[in-house]
Amino acid sequence: MMKEKNHPFRLQDTDFFSYKGLLMLYLPALVEQILISVLGIADTLMASYLSDEATAGISYVITVSNWANAFFSSMAAGGSVLTSQYIGRKRMAHASAAVRMSLLSNGLIAAVFCGILMIDCGGALKLLLGNIEPVTLDYAKTYFIFIIPTYFLHAINYVNTATMRAEGNTRIPMILSVGNLSLSLVLKLIFSYGFDMGVAGFSLAALIAAAVTTAVSLLMLERGKGALRVFSHLHGAKFFNFPMAIHSIVVGLPVAVDNSLYQLGVIILARLLVTYGVIHSAANGIATQLQPIQYMVGNCWGLVGLVAVSRAVGAGDIPQAKRYFRVITMLGMSVIFVCNVACIFFSEQIVLIFGGSEETHRIAAQMLRVYSYFAIPFYMASFVTPQMLRGAGDTKFTMWISIAAMFLVRIALGYVFGTLLGLGAVGLYIAMGINWIARGSCFTLRYFSGKWEDKKVI
Repeated sequence: MMKEKNHPFRLQDTDFFSYKGLLMLYLPALVEQILISVLGIADTLMASYLSDEATAGISYVITVSNWANAFFSSMAAGGSVLTSQYIGRKRMAHASAAVRMSLLSNGLIAAVFCGILMIDCGGALKLLLGNIEPVTLDYAKTYFIFIIPTYFLHAINYVNTATMRAEGNTRIPMILSVGNLSLSLVLKLIFSYGFDMGVAGFSLAALIAAAVTTAVSLLMLERGKGALRVFSHLHGAKFFNFPMAIHSIVVGLPVAVDNSLYQLGVIILARLLVTYGVIHSAANGIATQLQPIQYMVGNCWGLVGLVAVSRAVGAGDIPQAKRYFRVITMLGMSVIFVCNVACIFFSEQIVLIFGGSEETHRIAAQMLRVYSYFAIPFYMASFVTPQMLRGAGDTKFTMWISIAAMFLVRIALGYVFGTLLGLGAVGLYIAMGINWIARGSCFTLRYFSGKWEDKKVI
């Protein structure tokens, strides 16, 4: 029996997640991420029929939004590591306090950030993205003004949904995403076409939908069936727990810095992209919105791995955590392979769902193929393995490797391939793939070294 229990791919311990349990976490998370991506595709798709400048303008704002949302979602994910490990130890009062402090700290940081951006949104875009063509900048500013407040709303919602996943519930976040998608799409059609608001209608619809979704997620977190109660049933516990707030920030900040600096690197690359002209920028906008088809099926295993590994490590069961590493990597690589082989063969047909010139479509299809060539062998090691390392509390190592690979490999080689060799946007994608090889190699070596096993979060 001991031999069966120690089988490298056998998940039978009822105190943790079985294969069925992992799939029950994965499938709703996948549906949720698909719906989130559909929202981004909808904006770019609608804008692509206005002009290449509108497509490029929205793609620039999406680049900034990815950076901001990466920081706040990562703060929430880092906080959820603390929550999951407390749940693994059966210390529910501490888990509730960790969620409460994560909400307050994330919300406060987001409010300050949004206030700064609202002072001069056009200046912020120029600072982050460099010299943008005037028509494109006008579209970007129009779209950006209503998107800025969504960062605060998302910061709150990220903590809510990360907490639900830490409890093993990915169904409610999925339902919330369905509601957000439905409301947002209806409002986009009403505002943009019924009231002829153009790109402003896209962003206003996103703001209203985000506000409704965040309010409902707060209610579901507090009044739902989960064991955690954030604002009620304190049973004598302090509402504001300063040591727990600091602990939550300390755990979450390396993850947030990791992902936000990664996205900042993407913004720096976007400044390079601007110099290649509006055709390359529009092609990048199309390729960016289609990329979830290529990575999402694998990336969602990272969300599952974060919860599963942190739960096992919190309970002190390192062998179980190792089994999750192996199983999740195997499952993720299988689905990544299927989706990206399909994208390689059908890239030229997929890009045609968007408007734009023939040259825009040709470059976008090239970018998709380059992405897939690298994603098949390297995506899981580059992005999902570090998620599981973070679940074990190994957040600082993943942060430093991600930062070093972005600035020393991706940006440097992006300039070489994109600018010096004249490959444009496609050259930036080749540099991205080489960056994945560097990242993935470091994270894989870290796993096999076993040093992550000694990290302590609680």
